[in-house]
Amino acid sequence: MPGEVLEVGLEYAQKHLEHWDDRLRAAPEGWVDDVLGGKEQPRLGLTRVLTLNEAQWLHGGFADVLTRPELRHTTGVDVCVDYGSLGTGYRHLKVNVGFIEPLQGAPWASNLTHVGLTGCDLGWGAAAEGVLRALLGFPALASLKLRACRLNALLSVLGQSAGLAGLKCLDVSKNEISRDGLRHLMASKHLGNLRALDLSANPIYGADIAWGRAKTFPDLQALYMSWCPLGKTGVAKLARAKVLKNLVTLDLDSCRLDSKSGAVAAVAQSKMWTKLEHLRLGDVAYSGRKELDALAASACFANLKSLSIHRGLYMDRDLGAFAQSEAFPVLEHLDMSDHRLTWKGVEAIVNGPAMPELKTLIVKKNFFGEEAYSGQNLQFRRDSGSSDPVVLPDALAQARCTIIYE
Repeated sequence: MPGEVLEVGLEYAQKHLEHWDDRLRAAPEGWVDDVLGGKEQPRLGLTRVLTLNEAQWLHGGFADVLTRPELRHTTGVDVCVDYGSLGTGYRHLKVNVGFIEPLQGAPWASNLTHVGLTGCDLGWGAAAEGVLRALLGFPALASLKLRACRLNALLSVLGQSAGLAGLKCLDVSKNEISRDGLRHLMASKHLGNLRALDLSANPIYGADIAWGRAKTFPDLQALYMSWCPLGKTGVAKLARAKVLKNLVTLDLDSCRLDSKSGAVAAVAQSKMWTKLEHLRLGDVAYSGRKELDALAASACFANLKSLSIHRGLYMDRDLGAFAQSEAFPVLEHLDMSDHRLTWKGVEAIVNGPAMPELKTLIVKKNFFGEEAYSGQNLQFRRDSGSSDPVVLPDALAQARCTIIYE
């Protein structure tokens, strides 16, 4: 009888929890202890997040827990390895800062063979070749994060591995990747299923980009290259690369987008990026309204839903064509933070015909308050530097979109 009651209770709980965010369905610490102690814990099947400490992980607890019959109906769980004070988790495995060195001598690879490893985060550590090769032996691996792992010399291992055939997301940001490392990655014949690639914060220059005839990842949909010193040369090469014709998301924040070089114009004039839905630009060296005019005249933003142009020092007078353009028919989110706009400029955007579907306008760190124009002399009070709250003008209180200004 108690068993039947428990089964009915678990079935009821399962239906109630199926609409919950997986991150909220974490197993209490005692449940994991019960399992590792050989006790039955039927409620384990209700969880989606399991936390193991360092000792449990290194001594096989990972496999012992995930092979329990209580989890036989679970489609997937997040395994959080709590290493010291750095324990957090990511679906299906996350290894934290400083955890890679102990792994090299531990029976961790054999533990992983008991489950279908689909995602792994080895960020912020030294990606030793042995560890990397072991990870590439899992055909179900779909997401691999290797942020800040001093990876440049090991990109040849990644590029040559047939174990990456099912990989869809690859993060190799902040790895000091240079021309040779990028060449090894681009020469891979096993990245055909890649959908997202993060190369951010690597010393990749315009001259290092040679993707004109590349066929490495024909279905790539998201490319992140923020803080790469591409300049116009690199951006122009990317804009002509046929392998990037399916891009939906493009991040070129802080890529030396000097207005005099025409880097932003290269983005706007690309004939390959007609499927773009999310575009991020930033730190554009200011020299007038050239960049905004180039974006306003573009024919490739028909599907653009999110546009970020922050830290460009634009003024109200630079918004003319941009605020009147018909280039953004479905744009829903616009970030114009960290410029020199006043409420007049914000009103020009909100009330202009350029963005009929606009839902959110972000204008943080602009010039609001007691501002006055006098040629090039602008007396201003920064919203971030004042103790007085910034008040939205009455003219914008009933704006058709949400305005985020603080």
